Order: sequence, then structure tokens, then C-alpha cells
Amino acid sequence: ATTDGSKFSRAMSVQRVIVMRHGDRFHDCADPQLTELGFEQARHAAEMLRSADVGIGAIFCSPFLRALQTAAPVAAALGLPVHVDRGFCELLAHNWLYTENPLPALAFEKAPGAALPRVPADLISLVHKSPVPDYPDHENEARQGDVAQRATCLARYREALDRVFAAVGDHAHTVLIVGHGATADYVAEALAPSEHKTAHHSPFCVNHVSLTTLVRDTRCTAGWMLYGFGEPSPTRLL
Repeated sequence: ATTDGSKFSRAMSVQRVIVMRHGDRFHDCADPQLTELGFEQARHAAEMLRSADVGIGAIFCSPFLRALQTAAPVAAALGLPVHVDRGFCELLAHNWLYTENPLPALAFEKAPGAALPRVPADLISLVHKSPVPDYPDHENEARQGDVAQRATCLARYREALDRVFAAVGDHAHTVLIVGHGATADYVAEALAPSEHKTAHHSPFCVNHVSLTTLVRDTRCTAGWMLYGFGEPSPTRLL
């Protein structure tokens, strides 16, 4: 196991983790939908991933609507279900991103298993179980390099990755996680901390539908290498 006690080094079947940020979205509520530009970005990303055939075997997603709407066309294009893991939700920063806990108001939480706006019900799998995170992750605006401030969110991301690796077992070598700018940040930190730049900590944010890729490399101390951060296409994955 790694020094933080996680099971990352024992999840030998998963060799690659790809994180994709959601598409462009409205800013009108705590759980906004994608804009039409965002839906077009999601469709384009789905076609790129389908055409590139990078071997994605499982899709996991944040419970926020904008992430699910981004994951839906990818899942349809690849013929895979979307597994929701609440551990990949947005950074829960009180008095910065939120003034109150947004999780109870999420469309997914109000009607689990039901169709959501532009997310067909049959694309969402309810088999994968995950706990609701405690609110908040931290108070006030994110500070790059602040280990203590980042600790709570980093811990929930590590736990989410452990759940993903356990759920996938021997069934997938490449996993796609659809989430937020913070998802790229914290997954990179969780798997390859020595390679993740402080300058890429939140509040830095990767572009919409960009790809952050980590590959297993036993030569690295953590067993993972940060192969690409916030890239616009899957070209380097081929």
C-alpha cells in the first residue's frame, strides 16, 4: 500500500485513470445545467473518445447535474452505464463557492434512478454505493499549497478512488471520471502527489471537457504517473 494507507497500489487491474471536467454551464443555482455550448462540448468529447477508442471500461461521475449531463453522451457513445460516486463532487468550499450545503438540493439526490434533464434514466446505474460527503471541505477561498485546508477534500477523493478500484476489480483497465475542475486537481494529488504542481491546485481550473490522465507506473513512488493535465483531446492517449 502507499504511505497514506490507501489501496491504490493493490488495484492492479486499473492501469489508467482519465478525468474529464464538465462542459460549459449556467451559474444560476447550486446545481446548474449545461448551456447549449456545454451540451455541444459534451457531444464532441463523446465522439472524440468513441473514435479514439482509448479502451475506457467504466465511467464514474460526480452527482452534480452538469457532470451527469456531460457524462451521458459519452456513456451512450461507449455503451457503458454511468456510476455516480459522491466523493467526486465539486469542492465544497463554504463562504466561497457556496453559502450552504448544495448536496441535498441536487437533482440526482431528489430523484435517484429517475431521468434527469437530458440524462436518460437507463444510462445511470445505482449499483455503485457512496456516502454523502460532510459539508464543508473547508472555509473560504482555496489556497494553493495549503496542506491543512486541502486535507478533507483530498481524503474524500482518495476514498472515492478506493471505491472505484474495488468496484472495477478485473473488469476495466481504463476508468473515466467525469467531474469538476477540482476533480482534476484532487485526483492528480491523490494518485501522483509528487508530480502535481502547486500551481495547478484549486482555484486553478482546467478547461471544460479537458482530459487529465494518470497511468500506473511502478517506477514512481506512488505507483502512478501524471501523464497529462487539462489536455484538449485524447490524442496522447493512443
